[in-house]
Amino acid sequence: MREVGISRSLGSAALRRSDRRYKIFRRGTWREGGSEFILHLLDISVSGARAHTTNSPHAQTIIDVECLHPLGTARVCWVAGNTCGLQFLSPLTADIVTDILGSLAEPPAIVAGPRSRERDRAIWLQRRTAK
Repeated sequence: MREVGISRSLGSAALRRSDRRYKIFRRGTWREGGSEFILHLLDISVSGARAHTTNSPHAQTIIDVECLHPLGTARVCWVAGNTCGLQFLSPLTADIVTDILGSLAEPPAIVAGPRSRERDRAIWLQRRTAK
């Protein structure tokens, strides 16, 4: 089932930056080789995420990311201190993003992309009442 309000762009990386990003604060992990590290996702979209971690990976590193679900493999696009930008090598499904948003205590704020606060709030309320 496709949730309204969550887009999925299939174009180039430049086009996918226009995907709606949601402000969240969710604990997860990232793995490289045999090592696993804690991260906190700060915002998420179907094409990428911004994360904070005390053990920042190097830019252009390929890592595995997990937050409630295995999110797949991501390329670290940039690193600034303990914050990094991730681009998922395979875009997330709208259902995975909706599930992460539905697990939040408060409705997420939109930090970039097309805005439709009423639709986003309706999705969040629907997910909260379904549990």
